[in-house]
Amino acid sequence: MDAASPKEFDLEMVIIREPIVVAPNTRLIELLRTIEQQFNPSIPAVLATPDLSDTDNRIRASCLLVATDRQFLGQITPLDLLRFWTLLQNQGEMSHITAANAMSPTPLILRQTDLTPDRLEQLRRTTSYCQDCIPILGALDQPVGLLSLLRLALHWQPQPSAVSPSPPPNQQPQLRHTLEQALKQTLEQTELVIWVTTLNLSQVIYISPSYERLWQNSAAALYQNPASFLDQIHVDDRQRVRTTLASLSNGETIESFQIVNSDGTVRWIRDRIIIITGAPSIGTPSTDIFNTDTSASKSLVLDQSEKRIYQVVHIMEDMTTQQQTRIEIQQLLEQQQQFNQLRSCFVAMTSHEFRTPLTVISSSVSILQQYGSQLEESKKQRHLQRIQNKVNQIIQWLDQSLLYNRLDVSQFEFNPTPVELVQFCANLVEELQMCMTQHTIQFSAQANGLINWSDETLLHYILTNLLSNSVKFSPQGSTIRFNLICRRETMEFQIQDEGIGIPFADQSKLFESFYRASNVNNLPGTGLGLAIVKKCVELHQGEITFTSQEGVGSTFTVAIPLNLRVR
Repeated sequence: MDAASPKEFDLEMVIIREPIVVAPNTRLIELLRTIEQQFNPSIPAVLATPDLSDTDNRIRASCLLVATDRQFLGQITPLDLLRFWTLLQNQGEMSHITAANAMSPTPLILRQTDLTPDRLEQLRRTTSYCQDCIPILGALDQPVGLLSLLRLALHWQPQPSAVSPSPPPNQQPQLRHTLEQALKQTLEQTELVIWVTTLNLSQVIYISPSYERLWQNSAAALYQNPASFLDQIHVDDRQRVRTTLASLSNGETIESFQIVNSDGTVRWIRDRIIIITGAPSIGTPSTDIFNTDTSASKSLVLDQSEKRIYQVVHIMEDMTTQQQTRIEIQQLLEQQQQFNQLRSCFVAMTSHEFRTPLTVISSSVSILQQYGSQLEESKKQRHLQRIQNKVNQIIQWLDQSLLYNRLDVSQFEFNPTPVELVQFCANLVEELQMCMTQHTIQFSAQANGLINWSDETLLHYILTNLLSNSVKFSPQGSTIRFNLICRRETMEFQIQDEGIGIPFADQSKLFESFYRASNVNNLPGTGLGLAIVKKCVELHQGEITFTSQEGVGSTFTVAIPLNLRVR
């Protein structure tokens, strides 16, 4: 076929004139904001792969050219823009990125003299439309347009000319077959899943081979039962997708959902749904999967005077990697926020818990230094005891912090051994009662000789903390009831007090790190004790619960499974 002037061809079908050309030092963040304001508030929708339904403006917005006054430098593709737009959403700082930083190398450019039938036919046969657009340069190497590869693949047909006559009638079927095979080859090269259906999904007209790779299901099964793909959509998304497909109208819809493959893996799919017109009628379907009332079924023939029908093109893309990256980034951000919050709480608690005992220690040391020789021995001993008590308080707080950290980063070695629980609890009560003379701890057990596998160190911390809290938050002279109960599958430690109780608004947050109930006032504490207790109980595969009424008291119950070593 001889080359002919581009004017002999309907190039306007495949060429976008007046492309957007930006200077290499243009800030990308300003460019993205301009696109959002001028074309669409949703950057991903603007940057989606262009097709026949796109306007020239949207294609210009998604395929940007970078050039100086004298030199063409490169192209910014939709993938580049989407990548940097995603970075902007996740990081919020892109002021240093310019168009020159963002552009991709341009492997292919065209000159106006290249727009010949042979060259266009070669591009239509061999180039995947996923490459979006090819820049067209003028005589002075200035950008003058964009060649849309998708439009070339799907819609462009050479016009007859004097030097290129139409093929004889007996060769037209063969030519049509050749063109169809070229289009099929183009579509099959892409990793996108492309399929064409009737409006109400009663018939699949075409499905690309990539469907079987992505969905791990046979195309033959989909041709036989077009609605079968809905069964593979995740149950959380299925009804929403059904609703979207049942309410399609002119234009374009973008839907995202998850699918569950036969091996149980979950993949994220982005489905670009496009309504097109102009296909010849293939008959009215007999069923409508979205409406069982056949009298209300949608007819494919929407314009009886022109006999034109609607068809639906799905362009599906596997977004699993991008979604996993987004989730991982979101998790990292949440972890960073939690870390910042814990750090602030730790600093505040450290300042408070250290300041009070250190003030007492400083005061007693100052008195002993200045008046030690004048004080009676009993007063000296009282100041020394105050110093010792506050030192012990600081040590206890540091031990709590270290234990919490070891449990939080899974560095603690859980070591269950046989423990004779009745004797263990009795010894613990005797030990605590010696230090807590203003309260009575009343211990009772259903039977003697109860042996269970537990980590003795952690169990000691659990019960000591709960009993100490009951004493600390109960009035002097009150009784703390400590019961050991043997159930069918668990051992229960139940501690009941007559203290100040826990306000209802605080109960849901009681086991959070550094959290203290609003009615503790100036009573000492770090807010770590119950958080550590909960972790210790969970290491025992157990559960801690409580009931409480403000001004009446609280009851904490720790349930630990029997035969822990076997489990």
